[in-house]
Amino acid sequence: MTVQPHNSGRFMLDWSLSSKCIAIMLLQACVEIFFVIWKIYTLSATDVSSWVNLSAIHTHLPYSIVACILCLVLAGLAHVLAPYARLMRVIPFVCAWFIACVMCYHAHLVGTLTPLTGVMLIGLSTLGLMLFGRWVTYPAVLFAVIVLGISTLMTLLHLIPYAPLFVEPVLPAPTKALSWLISIMLFATPLVLGIFLLLDHTIEQWKQNAAEVWRLSQTDALTGLYNRHYLSHALNAQAEKTHVVSLALLDIDHFKRINDLCGHLVGDQVLQDVAHCLTQATRQSDWVGRFGGEEFLIVMPNTPAPDALLAMERCRTNLQQIQVTSTHGETWSVSASFGLMTLTGPFDVSSGLSEVDKLLYEAKRQGRNRVIYTNKTDVPQQG
Repeated sequence: MTVQPHNSGRFMLDWSLSSKCIAIMLLQACVEIFFVIWKIYTLSATDVSSWVNLSAIHTHLPYSIVACILCLVLAGLAHVLAPYARLMRVIPFVCAWFIACVMCYHAHLVGTLTPLTGVMLIGLSTLGLMLFGRWVTYPAVLFAVIVLGISTLMTLLHLIPYAPLFVEPVLPAPTKALSWLISIMLFATPLVLGIFLLLDHTIEQWKQNAAEVWRLSQTDALTGLYNRHYLSHALNAQAEKTHVVSLALLDIDHFKRINDLCGHLVGDQVLQDVAHCLTQATRQSDWVGRFGGEEFLIVMPNTPAPDALLAMERCRTNLQQIQVTSTHGETWSVSASFGLMTLTGPFDVSSGLSEVDKLLYEAKRQGRNRVIYTNKTDVPQQG
């Protein structure tokens, strides 16, 4: 089973999909607020009538306000749908297409050939690739490029006004519109396309390297499960909450015998088989990790003692299906001893681990291959 990261990192790339959507929509809302403030200021100024089309400002000011409100609505929708994974997958596409449409609208108002349009297109494309990847970003960018191209062509053919917010646009359409546009596209398109593809390749490699660094720092190299560092982080997060959480610590019985009679390669294979068995017998919401050597820790949020006991008994039974054979032909089944307890937060992590460790050794003392559990809901605090 591939370990899935729990998006709670400090860096933006590690955020959850919901948090990324909220961030990008709040950023777009700030852009819309800037345009609203600029338009209101322009309407109140007395020395801009010679170069600003005030009637166009009056007409388009409500649209900017509506766009700002829609940005906040989409941010709120991303927050509400955060617990629903399937619905949440659609929100990035909605946000990307909404931003593409709004960008095309603003580009038409200020001029599709102005530097501001290029900055918006490249900047938002780069941000989209970093946060959401190619499948979300490319369709929206392609749509924006096509719309901007059609708008520019219609402008240069004098079918629609260029930069209607201004009386004299910063970059007025040239007299020989079509030939000039074709020349610019022939020279600029390969350069822009090359830069964009190089940027895309760099971002993709960066994201792959970041994912690999995350995997190496949070998972055990042999089993692919969470390592002790990540489990400690997850436990500390659970300990601060008020809900029920069950902890299970298990140790493979007579693991030294496996290494001595079968070799360390077989021992490594047994650890991998145990890891696979545990992930198959637990839920996606549980954290399963290698705690050290032949010890494994399972953290089960929102799981009362009876349910946790059934899950651990299932794990214990499934582990016995793993067979090992010594170099002398002797064959036996793998077994494990379990300590299990249920806590109600907030609780002290060190005390909880100490208590469940005592239960594990009680299981070994009683003959191994069993689950010893308690439903005590609190632990003594460390001094």
